[in-house]
Amino acid sequence: MEDFYRENRRVLTFDTSVHNRLVKIGASSNPIYAAIKSQYFFRLAGLSFEEMMSTPQAADRLALLDGCRRITAGQAGRSWDCLNPPYEVLRILIAAHAKDPANFKWLAVDVRSGSLAHEIRTDKLTTDDALANLQRTEQNASIKSYKTMWVKIRDKLDPLFAAQNIPRPKTFKEAFKNYSPGMFPGMGKGFYDAGLRFDAELRGEKIESDTDMSTVQHFIDNCLPFRALLYAYLMSWYNTSLRDGNKSEKLAAGRNDLIMAVYLPYCDVFVTRDAEQELCLRELTKYIGIDTEVLAFDVFKDEL
Repeated sequence: MEDFYRENRRVLTFDTSVHNRLVKIGASSNPIYAAIKSQYFFRLAGLSFEEMMSTPQAADRLALLDGCRRITAGQAGRSWDCLNPPYEVLRILIAAHAKDPANFKWLAVDVRSGSLAHEIRTDKLTTDDALANLQRTEQNASIKSYKTMWVKIRDKLDPLFAAQNIPRPKTFKEAFKNYSPGMFPGMGKGFYDAGLRFDAELRGEKIESDTDMSTVQHFIDNCLPFRALLYAYLMSWYNTSLRDGNKSEKLAAGRNDLIMAVYLPYCDVFVTRDAEQELCLRELTKYIGIDTEVLAFDVFKDEL
């Protein structure tokens, strides 16, 4: 990765499960923090920070925040940074592309979050139980609606497959080959137009966006984080709506675990303690076309 400032070190990002583990093991994490700071540029994922800050107990949130401080100690921008949550990353990228498609370079668009970096230093909001409860409620609702969406699609697809005797794909590779060309343009347009409307709302405007397909395809072709999101959605569709139970390859990571794929193009190493997420994100790197390593925490720790 050659973006932002990182003093020629590899960029490291953790899933929320790793942040939780480092706090849980207490003093045993000290040599891990030290090794990370000497070997890597740390890139905190905004989605992980949101998940940590939705933890019910204030004491637990403060412990997680302290873990973030330990891993990010040093000058922001030189030894670490924090990227926005995925929806904000994509809004910024879409707005930049819409402004100047011909000169768009996704890695040149600054998607860092100054507000989250500031919160790590000040903890002004971390102890706010009401805010944490709201964050947790919104997270849970998003996770539930995401799963419900794919289940409803399966309910519509099942009778079609049965009536027409259509064989279901046995692997994600097969589903990707057969269905991605037809799905991605429309799916991409939906996200692109939604991003433009969201961006306009932040400016106090209301627009009706209807982007032409050539512009959407250009964005898909030239924005790896956006492709990562599309592929993550296709994986959820394959696993929940399409595959034939135990007869097909299982890739069962949940919403947040899969949407972390948006961060994969921004790091060299992504570490998780969730086996399903590890499997799914490693598979997605093949389709995104990146060489990001997706590692289990214990493997990563032993290699430090």
